[in-house]
Amino acid sequence: MFEMTLSNWWACWWLLVLVVVLVLVVVLVLVVVLVLVVVLMLVLMLMLMLVLVLVLVLVLVLVLNCSSEPSRINN
Repeated sequence: MFEMTLSNWWACWWLLVLVVVLVLVVVLVLVVVLVLVVVLMLVLMLMLMLVLVLVLVLVLVLVLNCSSEPSRINN
């Protein structure tokens, strides 16, 4: 039969502690990566929204200018 001596018990305990620490580190890394990805996605979405708004404003300005041009020419 296998006998649990003190040294074996300490080895098992240290192994358990190492496994728990490794799992915690992996979970922390995954959480940090997920948070970074979500933040990057939000930033990219905000940038896209800003670009779209700028393009819309430019198009509106151009359309208004073009529509006001003929009236000036007619007058």
